[in-house]
Amino acid sequence: MTTTVATAIIDMYSKCGSIECGYQMFQEMPRRDVVAWGAIISGFAAYGQAWKCFELLDEMVADGIHPNEVVFVGILTACSHGGYVRKGQQYFNRMVNEFGIRPTIEHYGCMVDLLGRAGMLAEADELIMSMPEEPNAVIWGSLLHACRMHNDLRRGYRAYKRSIELEPSLGDRYKLASLMFANAGEKEIATNIRKLIKKRELETLRGSSFIEVDGNVHEFVAGDINHQEMREIQSIW
Repeated sequence: MTTTVATAIIDMYSKCGSIECGYQMFQEMPRRDVVAWGAIISGFAAYGQAWKCFELLDEMVADGIHPNEVVFVGILTACSHGGYVRKGQQYFNRMVNEFGIRPTIEHYGCMVDLLGRAGMLAEADELIMSMPEEPNAVIWGSLLHACRMHNDLRRGYRAYKRSIELEPSLGDRYKLASLMFANAGEKEIATNIRKLIKKRELETLRGSSFIEVDGNVHEFVAGDINHQEMREIQSIW
């Protein structure tokens, strides 16, 4: 089996919920290139196993493999999901200063998400302003999400305006902003944004859940009234 095929299998296992099988495949590989290391690190990052990602990076460097941009996207993602702010900052600096990798928009996005989740909104804002390239809508959307979480209306409004300037047809940005203002008690602003969503006929993602009953899987979507057993469900509640 070639390294390319083995790496593809690792990626498949990771995306199908079998990171252990992917890791076993990785361990059995006679030769591992940087792409294989990136695949397994990204896999563990997706599963929230940050410390395993850190260990794998150390092993990778010890084996003489120079990490690339994809590897550090996985590392910074793991830091973000795990809330390891200081670790994330250290790895970001190592990426630039030790390995000579120029940060991409994805790396900045991970760092903004990491700082934002931790409530370090001033630091996240400062990082965005320091970016050598123009921040995209994902960056501003990440800051907006953090501002909603931590009730920072000033930064949140600016992030909202910048994100819809870049992606004016993405309804989820409007929805997120309306929730931010509503939670802060700014009902009028929130109502006006919701009216704008309706006026422009913008699509927004709705939450969904699944439940299995007697071998049958039922899907429920927020606000949906089309379930075939809706009346029976309502009578229970």
